[in-house]
Amino acid sequence: MDENCELEGSIELRLEGEAARDGISVTAFEGFIEEFVKALRAFDRVRQGQQPVRSGQPGKRGEAVSALKIVSLTRGSAVLLLEPDTDDRESEATLAPAETLAMANLRGMLNALDAEEELGREVVDALGAARRKLGSQGVIDITAALRGKKQSVRLDDNKIARLSAPQPRTAAGEVTVSGRLHMIDTEPPIKVAIRGGDGIDWRCKFPEALEAKVRDLLDRNVWARGQGKRTGALTGALEIDEVHPVDEFSQTSFFVFEHPALSALREAQGIFSPQGQAPDIPDLGEEELDAYLEALGAE
Repeated sequence: MDENCELEGSIELRLEGEAARDGISVTAFEGFIEEFVKALRAFDRVRQGQQPVRSGQPGKRGEAVSALKIVSLTRGSAVLLLEPDTDDRESEATLAPAETLAMANLRGMLNALDAEEELGREVVDALGAARRKLGSQGVIDITAALRGKKQSVRLDDNKIARLSAPQPRTAAGEVTVSGRLHMIDTEPPIKVAIRGGDGIDWRCKFPEALEAKVRDLLDRNVWARGQGKRTGALTGALEIDEVHPVDEFSQTSFFVFEHPALSALREAQGIFSPQGQAPDIPDLGEEELDAYLEALGAE
């Protein structure tokens, strides 16, 4: 990607392999796109704490997390330049301003790939299948300009093998998390999760004594403390010991964009005449003023 023409939110895919030399065959390209889109959608479902495999139509969210369009395809190996396919913005507070859901999802997947975190079997299998569509020695180089910086990940045979290897289990320890508390199952006992600002979804267990408080805090920003551990790239498990609301401040009519007129402010506060009492300054003659100035000079 040319550093001078790099666009915020653009993604470059450089495809290498026997089927992607000096261009790419139509069948290989079709298969690659199908598997790459499958990986994006599976990663989002893993992040949402849902089952990765989904049959039938992808649904509105599935379409949104893969809403990317090809704006350039050049020779070399096969170099694709992608951009978001829609101007719609996801309204969740976890997303940065002006960032599409597709870009947020891709950013999360690149972070997980770079750190070689657990992505879920379906995600790794789809990425591996996409790489194999390029033929022997297939490689996918992904370079994305996201949030003012460039991020690159190289998916070759060794990378896929490491991602496919069993992940070591992490021991639980005391953690404190903050984010929006949301319900993931209404069947008793209710199941909830806390979506952090970093995109990690913490699935929560809690004692019966806290159930009423947890219900009252649904769909609110909270902080919670307890025994927890990361279970995946964007998932965690937490046994809540305590949970509390985070103060949310609202913008009242006192805060406005326009500068109101001074007369309007006076009227709103019931001020119709000058406030306070003007000082009483007596009239002084020349002799008195001269004496005053002489006294000042003497000091």
